[in-house]
Amino acid sequence: NSDKATLRFAITAPSDLRSVANGLLESVTPVAGGKSKYTWVTNYPMATYLAAFCTTRYNTWTSFFNYTRDDGTPASMPVEFNIYPASDTANNRAAWEKSIPMLAVFGDLYGEYPFINEKYGIYQFPFGGGMEHQTNSGQGGFGESLTAHELAHQWWGDAITCRTWSDIWLNEG
Repeated sequence: NSDKATLRFAITAPSDLRSVANGLLESVTPVAGGKSKYTWVTNYPMATYLAAFCTTRYNTWTSFFNYTRDDGTPASMPVEFNIYPASDTANNRAAWEKSIPMLAVFGDLYGEYPFINEKYGIYQFPFGGGMEHQTNSGQGGFGESLTAHELAHQWWGDAITCRTWSDIWLNEG
């Protein structure tokens, strides 16, 4: 867990699918055979077990977390959501968008969001629960406590990472 690296993901998939990953989307390039290459880049050092990508049919929308920098200037960070079309309801969108005010609450408690120059995102995956992939949490549900739990891991588990697995309880505590 003490090993961290910056990453560049290049994911080639059928063009009717969307690929999401840690960090920021650098480009989407058409590839022969009806495919697209998604390139995602993260410049924040990351524990390798937090690297993840998912490719499927998604409906995607972006909102923004607005905040004030230390020098007093206003700024915003994208908050990206990727949801299965069958789950795309107003209630599920509203549930995930609760992560935006949570960013402010956790920022007051723990300090500025540790990946403020990239993004925060939630992508739906086919498992129960969630996983706090750095800058992009995977979630199998829409509960407020699940969203808060995975977001809090961006500080406790992602920015501050246990050196060994025997201390992983600190992340979950």
